Amino acid sequence: MKTYNDLFIIKYDIGSIRKVEVGGVVIEIAAECNMDIRGNSDQIGVIESAPEGHNYFKKGDTVLTHYLASGSDKSFEYEEVVYHRVPLSLIFLRINDDNTFDLNDKVYVCEEIVVDAPKTPSGILLTPFDDKREPMRLRALHVPKFSRGIVVGDKLISQDDYQYTFTYDKKKYIQINYDHILATYE
Repeated sequence: MKTYNDLFIIKYDIGSIRKVEVGGVVIEIAAECNMDIRGNSDQIGVIESAPEGHNYFKKGDTVLTHYLASGSDKSFEYEEVVYHRVPLSLIFLRINDDNTFDLNDKVYVCEEIVVDAPKTPSGILLTPFDDKREPMRLRALHVPKFSRGIVVGDKLISQDDYQYTFTYDKKKYIQINYDHILATYE
C-alpha cells in the first residue's frame, strides 16, 4: 500500500466486543468510546503506510493519535481489513518498545500543575478538595527532539486552558503544540 501527500494509513484495534454481566444478564458491548475498561485506547494504532519522502514516522511504528483519527469518517476497507487515513497533524507521538515516546515536531506532552488548595488562617479548606489544578499552567514531561529551548521539567504557561488531554497506560497527559506555549516560568 502506498500513500501520498501527508496522509498515513493506520490500522487501529477498534470495536472489540466484550461480554459484561449487568444484573445477572450477560450483554455484549462494543468499544465505542475513547477509553476502554482496560485503560487501552483507540488512539493507538500501527502505521501500515507512510507518505513517500516522510522519514520520521514509518511503517510498523506504533503511534498515538488524536481520537478523531480513528473515526469512521477517515476509515476505508481493503481486503476485509479496516484502515484509516490520518494526516500528520493528528499523529502526536511514536510509542517505543520500552514505552518511551518520540514526539511529533511541535508536540509537547505535559502534566497539569496541582497545588495545595487555599486554606483560611485556621486551616479550613476553601475548596472541597485538598488540592487544585493551576489553570493554563503545565509541566513538560516529554519534549520533541528539536524542542526550541524548552526542556523536561520546565513550567509552561499555555495560551488557553483548552489543551488536548489523553490517557496512556492509565496516566493522564496533556498535549500542547509549541504555537500555544506563551512562556516558561519558575
